[in-house]
Amino acid sequence: MRADRRPPFTNAPLKTPRLKTPLLKNVPPEHSERTLRLLQVYGRIGTRLLHRSDLRDGRDCLRLAVIAQLRGWSQEALQWLHRAGEAGQTEAVALLHDARWEEAAVRLAYRYGREYLRAEARRTGVAMFFFRLAAEKGHAEAAYELGVAHQKKGEDWEAAIWFRRAAAKGHPSAATKFGGAAQQLARTPWTQDGVLPLEVMDMGAGWAPPEGGRRVADPRA
Repeated sequence: MRADRRPPFTNAPLKTPRLKTPLLKNVPPEHSERTLRLLQVYGRIGTRLLHRSDLRDGRDCLRLAVIAQLRGWSQEALQWLHRAGEAGQTEAVALLHDARWEEAAVRLAYRYGREYLRAEARRTGVAMFFFRLAAEKGHAEAAYELGVAHQKKGEDWEAAIWFRRAAAKGHPSAATKFGGAAQQLARTPWTQDGVLPLEVMDMGAGWAPPEGGRRVADPRA
């Protein structure tokens, strides 16, 4: 089947294919092969969400489809879309036939992130997980929200990276936030070797590394 074609929606039982499990580093030896595969496909937060999901709930299945798709596991994503459709999730049925399914997944990831932030039991870590999924695919608002979340945690390097990405995508407030994060970095002690991470090399006009710090040549240049 060509990659750009979507299988028609049916009520046939879902069959999950066996997949080879890539080697993961720093995983405790007691993890089973199945757990290793889940970590590879969904990540640690995604795997926890999977274990807490009601697989008869179409909304939960759609959420898992979004995670799998944006982490590069499109076959798993389609399996979850089918299961969500079987559970009565009409949005999933429509997405099965949507040629722009990944773009829809990006928007959904951002929406999930906002929902977790607004939930009564605020779950910032899960919200950041979904914001990052969307931001890595170019969603400006998700990148901005991720920068805000990192800034609130005092993680100025990460905040600057995501504000810069949001600004590059045209977010109206990101440039100002980026400038503030850059100023904070100018007052932050560097690592012992004085190396600036590659992703924050170009901090924009008017910003320079603190005395004793140095920029690092980008090997991709």
